[in-house]
Amino acid sequence: MEKYIIIIAIVHSYLFAIMFFSKWKKSSSILGFYMLNFFIQSFLFANFHIFRIEQLNPLFYLLISSLSLLDFPLMFMYVKKISEERFKFRAIHLLHFLPAILMLFVQFGMFIGLESSDRTLLFQPKENIGNHEQLQNFMQVYSISILVLFIQVISYSISMLRKLFRHRRNIVANYSYKEKISLNWLFAFVILYLCYFAFEIFIYLFPVLLVSETTYFSIVSLHIFVVGIWGLRQKDIYLTPKVKPLIISQLQNNPPIEQVIPESVEKKLSNDNKKNIEIIKKHELLSDSQKKELAERIAVLMEQEKVYLRAELSLDEMAEMLFIHKNYVSYVINDVFNVNFYNYINNYRIQEAKRMLADPQYNNLSIEGIAKSCGYKSRNVFYPVFKKFEGITPMEFKKKLQE
Repeated sequence: MEKYIIIIAIVHSYLFAIMFFSKWKKSSSILGFYMLNFFIQSFLFANFHIFRIEQLNPLFYLLISSLSLLDFPLMFMYVKKISEERFKFRAIHLLHFLPAILMLFVQFGMFIGLESSDRTLLFQPKENIGNHEQLQNFMQVYSISILVLFIQVISYSISMLRKLFRHRRNIVANYSYKEKISLNWLFAFVILYLCYFAFEIFIYLFPVLLVSETTYFSIVSLHIFVVGIWGLRQKDIYLTPKVKPLIISQLQNNPPIEQVIPESVEKKLSNDNKKNIEIIKKHELLSDSQKKELAERIAVLMEQEKVYLRAELSLDEMAEMLFIHKNYVSYVINDVFNVNFYNYINNYRIQEAKRMLADPQYNNLSIEGIAKSCGYKSRNVFYPVFKKFEGITPMEFKKKLQE
């Protein structure tokens, strides 16, 4: 049974790698390398434990430890790419892959230094190694790779969770919706991987507790399938703004005053909304009259143009409509209206929904129809947002009106 399961894992990882590479997106390419890495690991592991092609056995010891040290750096790079607005892969990021490269070269050097007769002992039970010094050193290096992997799991998991929590705070400052951009599946991935790794450590420390290969291969196959499916469904979140930072004089009808966002300030503007506000306040880039005018222009978009009816309205899109840098829009929404972008847009949507629920001419529409008319993609998304704002469900609201 385990043979079929590991073959499924190998085929899945190979096919997912091809699909990710074919999407020609940097975030997808990272997952493509992640799947390719799992494909090689699964194939070598299956060969060592099941297929037993002797010519490939040396590759197991030369690659499996090194490749396992690539798993979390690759997933960490993916989390950075998908959750950070201005992330660019730089040469310094290659340092994340240094442990895997060093482990490969160390093991390769030790392996070629072994006699051919001694190399075969690597594939035997540990008790058969005896006091052979070179083989003992080889096993010590293998143990070091496990220790490095343990450190990676803990450190990268903490880093990924921190970035994902920050992303959650960031999306309410930049988007009017959360569906398919909340990255909940990555939260689940990190937590479940931590649980799985804790289980593996427990088994490693207590070898008397035997786990069948069927169970192990089933977990690996399920992991590959889940990451592959959700990774293919995940769309890019942050888009590069198409407008340049606003010239301040464009906010008023006064003659141009040739004042733009200083380059030093522009570099400091981050994804964190609070930091954006602090930087803008510090440099006093908007006067009270400019804030008031921008607030009025935002209100016109909302009340006359009803842009909130767009299901996937983002801060970037609103900024483009206003021909202004999005950080100004974010600052004014927070400072003048005292809410974040998500709540600002959804408040208008819920008010529109209440109006339609109260108007008899919309009685022919279902709750889902009203939800879609107000900028929500489905009833399931609409219900929790409505209850958050009103304290009751749309149906309860409608019944209350009829009493």
